[in-house]
Amino acid sequence: MATGKPSNRKSGGGKRGKKKNDPMKGLMYGVGSMVAIIAVLACFSPVDDALFHLPELFVPDNETNVARLTLPCQRNGYPDRVEGCSPEKCGRVVIDGAVTEEQADELLELAQFGLKYGGGSGGPSVLDLTSGAMSHQEQFVDVYKVLDHFGEQFPEESLETYKTVVEQIRKQVMTEFGCETLFPTTPTFFNRIEAGKEARTAHDQYWNEHVDTITYPSFSYTGLLYLNDHGDDFEGGEFIFTKKRGNMEPGATPPNSGDSIDASAVLPKKGRLLMFTSAAENSHYLKRVREGTRWVVTMSFTCDEEKAVDLEEVFARHLAAAEEDSEEEDEVDIDEDATQGDAQPPEEPEEPSADDA
Repeated sequence: MATGKPSNRKSGGGKRGKKKNDPMKGLMYGVGSMVAIIAVLACFSPVDDALFHLPELFVPDNETNVARLTLPCQRNGYPDRVEGCSPEKCGRVVIDGAVTEEQADELLELAQFGLKYGGGSGGPSVLDLTSGAMSHQEQFVDVYKVLDHFGEQFPEESLETYKTVVEQIRKQVMTEFGCETLFPTTPTFFNRIEAGKEARTAHDQYWNEHVDTITYPSFSYTGLLYLNDHGDDFEGGEFIFTKKRGNMEPGATPPNSGDSIDASAVLPKKGRLLMFTSAAENSHYLKRVREGTRWVVTMSFTCDEEKAVDLEEVFARHLAAAEEDSEEEDEVDIDEDATQGDAQPPEEPEEPSADDA
């Protein structure tokens, strides 16, 4: 298990002790390049803050369980159908204990290690290991280059655990939904939501109903793996599935049009896996986190092989690019206070168009 300690690949003398004025120079991405990832965080209801009422729990509280619900798919919700992959049946599934407690703890340590030099100004913070994007105040930076700048890098054993878990969950999604093929895609990211922080940008307002395929057209299936416990580590942050009023079909009107009502709630629990087909039959939002810090990793899966990502190749490319960038630096002036933030989402990152927590 990773300890969260840096690997210290570059500790010691040499140019690592040299200085320059702006440690983040060249690392910033505009907020617009990550709007889609933060849209994943835009999943809260505008009325849920004053009302703590929850709909029926999809899995009864304090039970270790498996729960399944089959739903009619949104009409035309999956237009580019792939035989043996695109949903023939739609629905949602919760499986407790989908990963070991040790795996969940190691993923949490990995996320905390990556975000120690970052963190958003508002409540949510994103760390996307596939694109390298990490929240930093109101922008995004390349986490691999930031860590390399400070003579650190992700522990290899933790990246191996991350790859192993993504593969485990890919196979679980295939089993549950009868897929013959399925590919991990981007973004796949850690999401930290902290209570008590005011929204600093529109993208910090993560309480709006949304549909994953609207934000990420390549999505076919979504997986959420929770890394800590509702009720112990945080309050609020419940995941709410919605449905259209009356006899309206899923997707008949846009999200947040006022035509939806709450259908069921999922309480986050360490090691709990929530999987669902990604179109409007599974529109959803989050309740506001009222106390503590909520951690989850969002995993996205596609039927479009052109959108597939090879995590082994992705990590190797990012690490090599960070190393090359470091070797090209002249002097390094490390202002740790400026980069720590809160200390605690391919070459340059593509512009993801994704959503969810």
